[in-house]
Amino acid sequence: MFGAAALILSLMPLPTVASSTTNPYGPLTTFKTENVLPPAAVYVSPQDQILISAISPSLAATVTVNWRLLTPQGIVITNQGTFNTTLAAAGGSLVIPPSEGYLMSLTVVCGAAVRGQMFVRAYLLGGSGLTAADPVDQLLIQGYLNGFDSIAYPQSVPESSLSGRGWIHGVTIAPPGAGGLPLLSVPSFVRWQLKSVFTSLICSPVVATRLPECTIYDNHSNPIAVLPAAAVQTANSSSSLSWFDGASAISISAPPSLVMGMASVRDLVMAPSWFLQLDALNMDPGDAFQETFVFVEEWASQN
Repeated sequence: MFGAAALILSLMPLPTVASSTTNPYGPLTTFKTENVLPPAAVYVSPQDQILISAISPSLAATVTVNWRLLTPQGIVITNQGTFNTTLAAAGGSLVIPPSEGYLMSLTVVCGAAVRGQMFVRAYLLGGSGLTAADPVDQLLIQGYLNGFDSIAYPQSVPESSLSGRGWIHGVTIAPPGAGGLPLLSVPSFVRWQLKSVFTSLICSPVVATRLPECTIYDNHSNPIAVLPAAAVQTANSSSSLSWFDGASAISISAPPSLVMGMASVRDLVMAPSWFLQLDALNMDPGDAFQETFVFVEEWASQN
């Protein structure tokens, strides 16, 4: 049986092998005509540019790009470029001009970045310009840079700008003065998840029962979530107020220290122009919120 199979195989015609003198399609297509797989998945045509862009609304830093390209002549070109990001919406970008060949690797590095601060994309862009009319031929990289954790083609898996861990940091709200209400808005080109709020309220001698609360509003000033304090405050009292995930609904039930949970807003993502505000029911004009500390988890994102 095996002898018959060998005889049939021996009678089958072998594929034509192209040579550098007989191949009419040029050096690149010899990978196909000679039944040899190309050395990389991405072929860069003479009409393609490689565009690397970064959104970095909270960090101005230098980004380094390294790439390797195999030319039709069989030469591996290794190159490096840099660009700087700004805190504006434009971020920063680098364009690798058209150069025909196979893209072997592309690596993007920023040692100053913390995950959540800088979101990078790289793709082939067809045409000679860098406008919306030019088609995106192929996505190469999409993800966050994190210190010495670079992202690279072809190894890195593209991710959403809201995936994974973000940048956790604190924001301070100055004391608004007597009768004023602390307020904090989400900046442009970021998303926030609220982690904790710490403040204190000093009540005037005017007799009234105050109930402090923390409220989250959307960009149309619609209340999304209201987090009341664990207990009321009376005249001539001072209480520290803490909201954080993991605390029970009422950890300490009386001044001078009130601790409230935030489980109800644990997964709430606040978009640009959303804001949180501290207030108190029955607040007197002489009552005064003190300095407020807010901790958030942040992701860079388009508006």
